[in-house]
Amino acid sequence: MGKLLILGASDIQVPSIIRAKALGHTVLVADYDPLAPGLAHADVPVITSTNDIEAILKAAKLHAVHGIVTTSDFPVRTVAAVGLVLGLPVLSNEAAVTCTDKYLQRELMAKASLPTPWFFNIRKHERVDPCNVASWPAVVKPVDSSASRGVSRVDNETELLSAIELARLSSRSEAVIVEEYISGPEFSVEVLCHDGQVDIIAITGKSTAGEDGRFFVETRHVIPADITPEEDIAIRTLTKMAVSACGLNHAAAHVEVKFSPGGPVLIEMAARLGGDHITSDLVPLATGVDMVEAILNMALGLPVHPTRRLQRFSGIQFVTPSNYAMAENKIRSLQGHPGLCRFHLLPKPKHSELRSSMDRLGFWIVVADSRPELTSLLDC
Repeated sequence: MGKLLILGASDIQVPSIIRAKALGHTVLVADYDPLAPGLAHADVPVITSTNDIEAILKAAKLHAVHGIVTTSDFPVRTVAAVGLVLGLPVLSNEAAVTCTDKYLQRELMAKASLPTPWFFNIRKHERVDPCNVASWPAVVKPVDSSASRGVSRVDNETELLSAIELARLSSRSEAVIVEEYISGPEFSVEVLCHDGQVDIIAITGKSTAGEDGRFFVETRHVIPADITPEEDIAIRTLTKMAVSACGLNHAAAHVEVKFSPGGPVLIEMAARLGGDHITSDLVPLATGVDMVEAILNMALGLPVHPTRRLQRFSGIQFVTPSNYAMAENKIRSLQGHPGLCRFHLLPKPKHSELRSSMDRLGFWIVVADSRPELTSLLDC
């Protein structure tokens, strides 16, 4: 067994921390917040920012760790930097930077001639030139954020200015990207990149909502996605081309794609496991593949053999301010049902909007043997 340093101790990292301990590893967990829930499971808590490369490197050396890993977005830069110094199996610095900067990612994909929206960057303190907007509607995003924070659709020049200010509030660098709005259904692809090969584990179908249609908050995920064999092949082909262009290895990838009338278009790619309980719950429920264990093995330089053992349907439905009462009744009605895996419900605030994933109020996760059965368990 090895010593693993896991960066991040929030709720999304808890499954990887618990899994690492169950596998018999000694687990160090780093987080700046001493009250972060994952630290309670750590063998060795490390109270420091996951973006403080020098502090993380010092802790890694002090405890002679055998691997370093994260399931968060920005700390992959720390994983790459520290792993390179210590000679650990990690993604490259170049891949880490590209996968955490939406503008650099767009540039790379455009250079590789992959289907990608038109785009332009607005740096800190830089004023926008509306003439750069090739068509309306457009989408405004922080270049370096996640969980849909600061992302909105704009339909005209007036909305553009306010959307840029909103995006800057969620950006570390205060840089913003404006890009083409792509119509069509949205999917994510859950990927393991190891030993120079790309294993696509699942394609997830997504549903989104947001106040007045301006925001893109994911409200439902389903595995496998409801797509044709031809669409499946097209999404897989684009995903592998994107991962190859980025040079990603020794890492998971969460690739977001929209299927436009002209075919699949790359939206974003992160060098981590998919969040929203996709890889911690939905993937193993539907496929039997433990992607969390796979990235832990990858970090330690152990073999990775993701073999599909199940052919089931899994899904998660999120609770929002608009569906709260119906969702509460649905969860109550599912108590004792064999398809209900788990749920979580927060109190409903008096006033709330749905602008990012942080505004969701809970979820329920279900598994079924058919798509109609799964849909009936998720609908409310």
